[in-house]
Amino acid sequence: MRIERAWMIACILGATIAASAVGCGDDPSSNTTTSSSSSGGTAGTGGTGGTGGTGGMGGDGGGVPPECTKAADCTMQGEANYCGEPACEAGKCVRKALQPAGTPLPSQVYGDCTEVQCDGSAQPAPVFKDDDVYNDGNECTDDVCVDGVALHNVQAQGFLCSAAGICNDMGQCVQCIEGVQGCFSGNQMCMEGACVGINCANGVKNPGEGDIDCGGNCLPCDDGKTCTNGSQCKSGVCTGGMCAVPSCMDAVKNGNESGFDCGGGECPPCPTDDSCLLPTDCQSGVCVDVFCAAPSCTDALQNGEESGIDCGGPCPNACP
Repeated sequence: MRIERAWMIACILGATIAASAVGCGDDPSSNTTTSSSSSGGTAGTGGTGGTGGTGGMGGDGGGVPPECTKAADCTMQGEANYCGEPACEAGKCVRKALQPAGTPLPSQVYGDCTEVQCDGSAQPAPVFKDDDVYNDGNECTDDVCVDGVALHNVQAQGFLCSAAGICNDMGQCVQCIEGVQGCFSGNQMCMEGACVGINCANGVKNPGEGDIDCGGNCLPCDDGKTCTNGSQCKSGVCTGGMCAVPSCMDAVKNGNESGFDCGGGECPPCPTDDSCLLPTDCQSGVCVDVFCAAPSCTDALQNGEESGIDCGGPCPNACP
């Protein structure tokens, strides 16, 4: 019985050792395979590789969008005019010059001491023009332009003038200046710049006078004084034996009128070729060398039959 039991223990021990040699795998931390038998085990199949990641989406196209595609997109370049206009060039807004810099505009205001020219930015701009001086029609003033401003400097007293003879220190052309230049006739005296009869200060209504010391060979009579004809009155109008107040319907150039019953601010503006002192004296708004000028398409005003400033109506340029 002892022999059989010993044999059985030996058999069990051998079987256990054999099973250990066949069933145990390699140590995962070791680079070499250890085997207790002469025949190695079959190698395992490698795992399948992972799928590559999905590529990112493509970015938007680069570059800056154009500033414009047509001239109408370029309102920041100003309106079109004689000098230039907005334009779209290569996607950029620019101001396109239509005239060389320094070119005068066709329409100009007379006598404002400036000339409007095209500047380097293709826009109209005023520049000083000394010979564009306004003639005020007074020989006793010197009309000049200084830095774009019209000045009418009073001539020196004693400056000769054709209207009456000599300029006083008020810029008026008079016949005489008391204490400076007297009257040439011994029967006259100087009164308010005019040579009058020596009897014009005697306090008596002498023959030929309209009223006391006025009219005739004296100074004209004021409004309301007696008269026999218009020449005796300052207004030039004698109505019912009295010097009348000037009006815009008396057919006489009197009061502040620049022409006959026109101009002066109180009467309607004067027609073409009537006399004027200021542009407002004229229907056209243009007074050149003391005469009202006809409306034109180059006077920088809307006048005549124009529908805009120097455009429409009889003018060749259509209004914008």
